[in-house]
Amino acid sequence: MYRNPSVFFLAVFLLVGIIGLFARHETIMLIGFSGFILFTLTAANRKSKNYYQLSINLEKQIKDMVPGIKDFKLSQEFMSVDKESYIALDETNKKICIIYNQETNTEPLLSKNEYNYKCEIFFYKDILQSTILHDSFTETSSSRTDIIGRALLGRSMAGNTGAIIGGLSASRTTFDLIKKVQLLIVVNNMSKPFHRITFENFPKGITKDNIMFKSVDNEITHWHAMLSFLIKQVDETEKQPNANQISVADELLKLSSLLRDNLITEDEFKQQKIRLLG
Repeated sequence: MYRNPSVFFLAVFLLVGIIGLFARHETIMLIGFSGFILFTLTAANRKSKNYYQLSINLEKQIKDMVPGIKDFKLSQEFMSVDKESYIALDETNKKICIIYNQETNTEPLLSKNEYNYKCEIFFYKDILQSTILHDSFTETSSSRTDIIGRALLGRSMAGNTGAIIGGLSASRTTFDLIKKVQLLIVVNNMSKPFHRITFENFPKGITKDNIMFKSVDNEITHWHAMLSFLIKQVDETEKQPNANQISVADELLKLSSLLRDNLITEDEFKQQKIRLLG
């Protein structure tokens, strides 16, 4: 009848305790309820040990993948608390590693869960957006696109990604209780354009002034700040050639105007043009 022996014995001891209670037999009642409490505590302890061991095994499985990555030198890393994802930074080669579980689990770290990890490597320029989420709502965000660019990016991505990016544009920042703290990273990859890194779960909810929340907030802010800096750095690097091109175009227009007004000769115009384009 019962696949789990612990459940069977819990039911038996509870039944014995109830019988002793109604029969007003203290010894039977004491045996029944004591046995029920003992088996409850034993089952809880066993579940905690299984949870801890699974967490250790999954973390080892993920970290064992990193040394085999070609041309990747580990500088910083973070493992999600649910062991569903992992992020690492290579400051030497300017790369970011994201390892994620390809299976979908509804609850974290259960023995019945399925885990099938995949590793992806991105250059800094492939990181499009970094967002801190509190219960799936935006707390703060940095992006390589402006509002118009974000809308275009949303249209170009299939499935839920466009909706996610669109939703991030309108933020909510005040909550009484927070149950989940995540970092959402949007990358230049059509097959999987975003990744969620869970920094902490608070099943009963927690307030922002709680010391446990502040510790998690410091950790996630550190990673968001790093990614935001990389995004800004790439943006500034890519804008420089455009600025130079605009400057050259302006100078050529000025030279053409001077030539048209006979303020410089044809030879002077050609010499200056060669200088600008060279």
